[in-house]
Amino acid sequence: MAAAANPLLNEFSAIDPALIAGMDGAQRKPFMVEYWREPSMTKRMGNDADTFAEFAHRVIAFSQGLDALPDGTVIFGHGIWIGLLVWQALGFTCNDDAGMKTFRRFQLGLPMPNCAVYQFTSDGRRWSPQVVHLN
Repeated sequence: MAAAANPLLNEFSAIDPALIAGMDGAQRKPFMVEYWREPSMTKRMGNDADTFAEFAHRVIAFSQGLDALPDGTVIFGHGIWIGLLVWQALGFTCNDDAGMKTFRRFQLGLPMPNCAVYQFTSDGRRWSPQVVHLN
Protein backbone atom coordinates (compact mmCIF):
# COMPACT_ATOMS: atom_id res chain seq x y z
CA MET A 1 0.00 0.00 0.00
CA ALA A 2 1.39 3.39 -0.97
CA ALA A 3 1.80 6.23 1.50
CA ALA A 4 0.13 9.51 0.66
CA ALA A 5 1.11 12.91 2.00
CA ASN A 6 -1.75 14.89 3.47
CA PRO A 7 -1.03 18.55 4.27
CA LEU A 8 -3.67 18.45 7.02
CA LEU A 9 -1.25 16.21 8.93
CA ASN A 10 1.46 18.88 8.98
CA GLU A 11 2.87 19.42 12.44
CA PHE A 12 2.27 22.64 14.35
CA SER A 13 5.05 25.12 13.56
CA ALA A 14 4.67 27.56 16.44
CA ILE A 15 7.99 29.26 15.62
CA ASP A 16 9.38 30.14 12.23
CA PRO A 17 12.26 27.68 11.62
CA ALA A 18 14.46 30.59 10.45
CA LEU A 19 14.26 32.14 13.95
CA ILE A 20 15.69 29.03 15.61
CA ALA A 21 17.95 27.66 12.86
CA GLY A 22 21.16 26.16 14.25
CA MET A 23 19.91 26.18 17.85
CA ASP A 24 19.84 23.09 20.03
CA GLY A 25 16.90 22.15 22.24
CA ALA A 26 18.13 24.15 25.22
CA GLN A 27 18.53 27.25 23.07
CA ARG A 28 15.05 26.83 21.54
CA LYS A 29 13.31 26.25 24.87
CA PRO A 30 12.95 29.96 25.82
CA PHE A 31 11.06 30.54 22.55
CA MET A 32 8.56 27.80 23.43
CA VAL A 33 8.24 28.99 27.01
CA GLU A 34 7.46 32.48 25.72
CA TYR A 35 4.99 31.14 23.15
CA TRP A 36 2.93 29.26 25.77
CA ARG A 37 3.34 31.85 28.58
CA GLU A 38 0.32 33.77 27.35
CA PRO A 39 -1.50 31.56 24.83
CA SER A 40 -2.99 33.41 21.90
CA MET A 41 -4.88 31.77 19.06
CA THR A 42 -3.54 34.41 16.65
CA LYS A 43 0.10 34.75 17.79
CA ARG A 44 2.54 34.19 14.93
CA MET A 45 6.24 33.91 15.77
CA GLY A 46 7.76 34.65 12.36
CA ASN A 47 6.57 34.65 8.76
CA ASP A 48 6.72 30.87 8.31
CA ALA A 49 5.04 29.98 11.60
CA ASP A 50 1.47 28.83 12.17
CA THR A 51 -1.01 30.49 14.46
CA PHE A 52 -2.67 28.05 16.83
CA ALA A 53 -5.99 28.85 15.12
CA GLU A 54 -4.56 27.71 11.76
CA PHE A 55 -3.21 24.54 13.32
CA ALA A 56 -6.50 23.77 15.08
CA HIS A 57 -8.41 24.26 11.82
CA ARG A 58 -6.09 21.77 10.06
CA VAL A 59 -6.78 19.12 12.69
CA ILE A 60 -10.52 19.84 12.56
CA ALA A 61 -10.51 19.55 8.76
CA PHE A 62 -8.68 16.22 9.02
CA SER A 63 -11.07 14.87 11.66
CA GLN A 64 -14.05 15.80 9.49
CA GLY A 65 -12.69 13.42 6.84
CA LEU A 66 -12.08 10.43 9.13
CA ASP A 67 -15.20 8.62 7.89
CA ALA A 68 -13.85 8.69 4.33
CA LEU A 69 -10.57 6.91 5.23
CA PRO A 70 -10.34 3.21 4.40
CA ASP A 71 -10.49 0.79 7.34
CA GLY A 72 -7.04 0.11 8.71
CA THR A 73 -5.61 3.49 7.71
CA VAL A 74 -2.47 4.33 9.67
CA ILE A 75 -1.36 7.91 10.20
CA PHE A 76 1.84 9.17 11.73
CA GLY A 77 2.11 12.45 13.55
CA HIS A 78 3.71 14.42 16.31
CA GLY A 79 2.49 14.55 19.88
CA ILE A 80 0.75 17.92 19.81
CA TRP A 81 -1.05 17.04 16.55
CA ILE A 82 -2.28 13.67 17.87
CA GLY A 83 -3.07 15.35 21.20
CA LEU A 84 -5.35 17.87 19.50
CA LEU A 85 -7.06 15.10 17.52
CA VAL A 86 -7.68 13.20 20.79
CA TRP A 87 -8.90 16.43 22.45
CA GLN A 88 -11.38 17.02 19.64
CA ALA A 89 -12.53 13.39 19.60
CA LEU A 90 -13.32 13.72 23.31
CA GLY A 91 -15.64 16.61 22.43
CA PHE A 92 -13.48 19.55 23.48
CA THR A 93 -12.74 22.64 21.40
CA CYS A 94 -10.07 25.31 21.15
CA ASN A 95 -11.98 28.35 19.96
CA ASP A 96 -10.29 30.99 22.10
CA ASP A 97 -7.17 31.70 24.14
CA ALA A 98 -8.62 30.08 27.28
CA GLY A 99 -9.42 26.90 25.33
CA MET A 100 -5.90 26.88 23.93
CA LYS A 101 -4.47 27.15 27.45
CA THR A 102 -6.69 24.33 28.69
CA PHE A 103 -5.70 22.16 25.73
CA ARG A 104 -2.01 22.75 26.48
CA ARG A 105 -2.45 21.46 30.05
CA PHE A 106 -4.25 18.39 28.64
CA GLN A 107 -1.62 17.83 25.95
CA LEU A 108 1.29 18.00 28.39
CA GLY A 109 -0.37 15.34 30.55
CA LEU A 110 -1.28 13.03 27.66
CA PRO A 111 1.03 10.02 27.43
CA MET A 112 2.82 10.49 24.11
CA PRO A 113 6.23 8.80 24.08
CA ASN A 114 7.88 8.16 20.72
CA CYS A 115 6.08 5.39 18.84
CA ALA A 116 2.92 5.59 20.98
CA VAL A 117 -0.08 4.07 19.21
CA TYR A 118 -3.56 5.50 19.49
CA GLN A 119 -6.47 3.74 17.81
CA PHE A 120 -9.57 5.65 16.74
CA THR A 121 -12.79 3.73 16.32
CA SER A 122 -16.20 4.92 15.24
CA ASP A 123 -19.64 3.87 16.37
CA GLY A 124 -21.09 5.56 13.29
CA ARG A 125 -21.76 8.82 15.14
CA ARG A 126 -18.45 9.77 16.72
CA TRP A 127 -14.82 8.74 16.85
CA SER A 128 -13.27 7.52 20.11
CA PRO A 129 -9.54 7.38 20.84
CA GLN A 130 -7.92 4.55 22.76
CA VAL A 131 -4.28 4.03 23.75
CA VAL A 132 -3.06 0.78 22.21
CA HIS A 133 0.66 0.96 22.95
CA LEU A 134 2.93 3.21 24.99
CA ASN A 135 6.64 2.64 24.64
